[in-house]
Amino acid sequence: MISTHFLANLLEQVSRRLHAQGHVLDLFPAQWAALRYISRMPSETRTSSDLARYQGQEHGSVARTVQTLVAKG
Repeated sequence: MISTHFLANLLEQVSRRLHAQGHVLDLFPAQWAALRYISRMPSETRTSSDLARYQGQEHGSVARTVQTLVAKG
């Protein structure tokens, strides 16, 4: 049986590695999350409002993330 301490440490290590990879190509983790959402969802749900609902965030911050991604091409 795997201990909860072991699982907690493993999750922490995975989380740190994912966070570090999120800064690749001058993109922040939130921007990568937005790109993953956009790539997986049908076109009718690829709006900043839908993304905000999906991520449980305010529309304004998600809209800024989308604007930044558009500016970056």
